[in-house]
Amino acid sequence: MDLFLHLDCRYYKGDKPCIYQTLCQGCPHYDPMGKRILIIKLAATGDVIRTTPILRALKSGRSSHITWVTDSAAYQLLRSNDKIDRLLDIDDRDCIPGLLCEKFDLLVCLDKEPRATGLAERITAEQKAGFGLSSYGTLRPLSASTEYSFQMGIDNDLKFKVNQKSYPELLFDILDIPYKNEEYYLPLPSSVKAKSHELMDQWGLDDKQFIIGLNTGSGKRFATKRWPLDYYVTLATLLSRQYGDSLRLLLLGGPEEESINNQITSQLAEMNIAVINTGCQNSLLDFCSIIEICQMLVSSDTLAMHLAIALKKKIIVLIGSTCHQELELYGRGIKLTVSPEEFPCAPCYRGQCLQETFCMTTLTPASVLEQINFVMNS
Repeated sequence: MDLFLHLDCRYYKGDKPCIYQTLCQGCPHYDPMGKRILIIKLAATGDVIRTTPILRALKSGRSSHITWVTDSAAYQLLRSNDKIDRLLDIDDRDCIPGLLCEKFDLLVCLDKEPRATGLAERITAEQKAGFGLSSYGTLRPLSASTEYSFQMGIDNDLKFKVNQKSYPELLFDILDIPYKNEEYYLPLPSSVKAKSHELMDQWGLDDKQFIIGLNTGSGKRFATKRWPLDYYVTLATLLSRQYGDSLRLLLLGGPEEESINNQITSQLAEMNIAVINTGCQNSLLDFCSIIEICQMLVSSDTLAMHLAIALKKKIIVLIGSTCHQELELYGRGIKLTVSPEEFPCAPCYRGQCLQETFCMTTLTPASVLEQINFVMNS
């Protein structure tokens, strides 16, 4: 007896019945995958989020099947994404052996680290774009459409001064697809909003209040992104004076910001200024729930900023050491940048500042307040 199989059906499993509980031969639900696309984008989590604009362009109806490989940190953010047909965790021991047996129509590797680029080289695909690994163990572009983005990695003048394209626009260039201002696409599980409502009740918040999140995070790698601690205290003071009882301030950060946030909370308490310290040990999805509560976020160029963009929040971004032109706020915020005349060293992407004056200190609390007022009234 010959066994008839639709191996390319998007419902086919092989190790167990499909959702329709029927055999392949004569099945009325047969739905071929169409163009098989593999996206390799592992980290960092913020960069994974800002890669999601490509999903709408690549997912045209049901004529394509998208597999996305990421790491464990980003996996929980992408697992509810309906534009991704199959999400794989690279840390799963079965991930790589399985992929090496497959063939794709298009492979796109958007990471530069060896575990991603090496994988991109070994997987079979009719067309490849993005970044790969040469036989010398060095980075190489996989397509002509990648050459501009590749050159930005080795030419600081191009990246820091000449380039005016946003990160999403650069992604679309790599794919050789026209960019139409596609936004981040990050549908999250219903538990995120449920947690938001729970926290609002816990903290005594309601939708009529002006809720601003102050995110102090910068991460260990780029401490030069950090706005000074006392500036957050001053900004909270200015906001409290202007908005009075209608204002609610949420203080956000990750594990590395616990000490800073505790100090800010303590100093504001001494001045009888109320702030809700949301904690620094939240899970990634709970962190999303906290940002969901905010009407506006003040943040440097961090994961919290990307989540706020994805959740369509108004935002003020404080930028010194990174490239402001690569950030796309989709008309819902302001990028407050240091003066290039005063700081020709910026952007520097350094972990520590080498100058006598730290550029982020020139972004004053008064100037941030001015931009908050402008964005809220526009």
